[in-house]
Amino acid sequence: MAKSIKCEKCGNEFSSAIEWEPSDPFSQVTLNAQWCPRCKSMNWLTGTEVEANFKFGAVQKLARNYAEVEIANQSIDSVWAAFIKNMDRVLALGKMPTLLLFHWDFYLRVRDKLPAHRSQISLTFTDGTAIPLEPERLSVDDKVVDEWFSRLPNEGTYLALEGLLSSMILSAWTAFETFAGDFWETAINAHPADLSRLQGRWKDGSKGRQPGDSPKGVDLDRLAAHRFDVSRSMGSILRERWTFQALESIREAYERAFGRKCDNVRKALLDDSLLHLSALRHILVHRSGTVDREFKTQTASASYFAATKIGDRVKLDGLIVGDLISKMINHSVAMVTSVDKFVARK
Repeated sequence: MAKSIKCEKCGNEFSSAIEWEPSDPFSQVTLNAQWCPRCKSMNWLTGTEVEANFKFGAVQKLARNYAEVEIANQSIDSVWAAFIKNMDRVLALGKMPTLLLFHWDFYLRVRDKLPAHRSQISLTFTDGTAIPLEPERLSVDDKVVDEWFSRLPNEGTYLALEGLLSSMILSAWTAFETFAGDFWETAINAHPADLSRLQGRWKDGSKGRQPGDSPKGVDLDRLAAHRFDVSRSMGSILRERWTFQALESIREAYERAFGRKCDNVRKALLDDSLLHLSALRHILVHRSGTVDREFKTQTASASYFAATKIGDRVKLDGLIVGDLISKMINHSVAMVTSVDKFVARK
């Protein structure tokens, strides 16, 4: 169906040249920028605009400190190199709003139509101040990024930018769980004498059956795959006893392997922020972002989720996403440097 639009300049009412479906937010994307057939002026606002407060400026500050870590063990360094690549992709997602503004800058530099209009393009802030968006003066600090994306042309654009933040959470958790599994396996392969017994405990008197207590023996096919040489493959053989896709399983695996040998590993994995990241990832993937009782329990210590209620749809912004990812990065750095030093001493 066509949408009725009233021209901002002459008041003429006309139908949009593009068909759209009100129930489909992505059909609105092409509705903006409609030419008035009477006065031939461009109408940028077509009644589909939405307000937003993504705070993208916060994710611009995510530090790439993980790339500065020096690893002594070659095998561990290989695992960490994969983590660096994965996290670079996450940070690249966070830079996308800024890149969009740079793309606008590039567009202004190369276009050859209506050059006199360049000086008329400006960004007005809520406090009344304005800055011209000329190529030589374009600024992309936090304030500009947040203000620029505070009003969006349509719901489809809103969903796309919200999806950017969601993708950062999903990709960050994937990077962490992949690192946790590969790192655990590699560390045990590097030093099986102390780590492959799987008898470690973080607390005295821990009870209950654990994956490491499984009575089953080692599969002969797996031994054969390693030519019956377990001196450098115990981590690979034992890895199948845990799934490293859930935080609880990751914690159990590291507790059994490391016990109290690397206290920084215990502190990192038991920090609530990893539970918050895991819980957020879970409802985004499995609950369409809808808050449930389990999420409320797991994020009870997270101040930015305190106001959410069961049944609400969680609202993401750069402050939440940036904080969770930054803490995950710091915990991963603490884990890899601690174990690397432990392996080097043996």
